[in-house]
Amino acid sequence: MIKQRRFIFSLLLFFLISCSYKKQSGIVIKGNVKNLPASKVYLIDFSKWRGLLDSADYRNDTFSFHINPKEFHPRIVSIYFVDREGNSNVLAYKNSFLSTDSTKYDETSFVLDKGTTTISGSYIDQESTLKIVGSRQNIPLFKTALIGFGEINTTNKVRRKELIDYYKNLIKEYPYSYYFISMIYKYRFQYSKNELEDILPLFDNTAGMAYFKDKFYKYFQQLPVPGLPFHNYTLMNSFGQLKNMISDSSKLNMLIFWASWCGPCRLEIPELKNIYTEFKNKGLHMVSISSDKNQGAWRTLLSKEDMEWEQLIVDSSLSDEIENTFQSDEIPLIIFTNNKGIELRRFTGYAPANEEEFKDFIEKYIKVKDK
Repeated sequence: MIKQRRFIFSLLLFFLISCSYKKQSGIVIKGNVKNLPASKVYLIDFSKWRGLLDSADYRNDTFSFHINPKEFHPRIVSIYFVDREGNSNVLAYKNSFLSTDSTKYDETSFVLDKGTTTISGSYIDQESTLKIVGSRQNIPLFKTALIGFGEINTTNKVRRKELIDYYKNLIKEYPYSYYFISMIYKYRFQYSKNELEDILPLFDNTAGMAYFKDKFYKYFQQLPVPGLPFHNYTLMNSFGQLKNMISDSSKLNMLIFWASWCGPCRLEIPELKNIYTEFKNKGLHMVSISSDKNQGAWRTLLSKEDMEWEQLIVDSSLSDEIENTFQSDEIPLIIFTNNKGIELRRFTGYAPANEEEFKDFIEKYIKVKDK
């Protein structure tokens, strides 16, 4: 009887510990914010403005998000709402690490981490700042908010080394930071493989780091070899057919990376139409590759613009891989390759003068191929 009681007590204790662990490992965001002019609030992935994660009702000055821990991976997130006039607004939080008596700083994002994050205060207007209490992960995010952590977009060797050493020292101070490793991943195309391999071991094995380290492992596997052909991805076109990005029967491939929501990409469309009209029968294979997550928006714009060349869309499961292969997450991006898929030249961003540069390059290349 005593053994049975001990067994039942042990089982009950195990159950209580398990429940306690599950409760602690949950992800909860609690808001107690007065005067918010909305009935709903939305949790979004800060790195992908259209990346809606969850929504919650706003009632009696409160809202709450409950995220399934099984679907968790570290993210930088924001909370926004649409007011009664239809304007989108983002909640802002006082940055007590940087603020002084004379200068106030606020942040519109925080780290989504296991445990409970609480947001409190009163919303008066867009200048309102709230109080946020949550994970230690927010400390490095808030402390380094003004420096643009991770970016090293410079060719100056001395300045480059200074920046990398500075970032490495910060990582040593906060080796658990999801924010730091996520920003290194965001700017991965600015680093050499050796530089990344020198930085990554500085991060510890905090739960959640495995997610980023796995992304870096895949990145290293997908790095293109200079002078060798790109992988020729098969993507869905506007008719639902699977087509290759690169044509081996054309003299020149023009790969156009864009999205329907990208303003500069849309500005470029009339110029692309001119190029298609001039070179479609001279050996140029043009293909637009959309990163749209919303196929409906993509198809709607295609029907309006009547772009006659091949239109492909990237499946979300391939987004990172294609960015890694072509070494860019910026759009508009245009890459010219030969019929083997070897890169010849690339143009990043939109400029009115690009059309003439495109035409000049295409004419000269095709003329050489025709000899």
